[in-house]
Amino acid sequence: MNPRTQNTATLRTAERKHKAIELRRAGATYDQIAREIGVSRTRAHQYIKSEMLKLDAEMEEEAKVLRQLDLQRLDRLMSALWAKAINGSNTSIDRCLKIIERRARIAGYEVLMRGDEDAGTPTEVYIVREDKFTEEQWTELAQAQLRDGSTNGS
Repeated sequence: MNPRTQNTATLRTAERKHKAIELRRAGATYDQIAREIGVSRTRAHQYIKSEMLKLDAEMEEEAKVLRQLDLQRLDRLMSALWAKAINGSNTSIDRCLKIIERRARIAGYEVLMRGDEDAGTPTEVYIVREDKFTEEQWTELAQAQLRDGSTNGS
């Protein structure tokens, strides 16, 4: 196939894919899409699937950028509060712990706190990747928290 013919075919395929997505968004069935764009039902399904995968990848990349931006904002907030928290400001300590919890959720970690429930302050903070913690480890941690009277920061 010469380059000009190949470019024309590529353009036609791109146009068909775009039209297929528009029709699917409008509620068309795969059979209707196939008839409208002049391809088989299987090809219409493939077009939709490939375009949806591209959209998913684009959305994931955008979400990644937004997560990174949120993490940077939280880091700036933590930096602003840290000195006061270290010097004993209960309000700043509370805010720092909330920032730690929020940051962990965004980053996909679980924050588990153990401490004096009556005083409302943790003595230990555990941050673990949720997907790296085994069921047995979760069970052990939960049992330890019940035994020690500890609280979960989530």
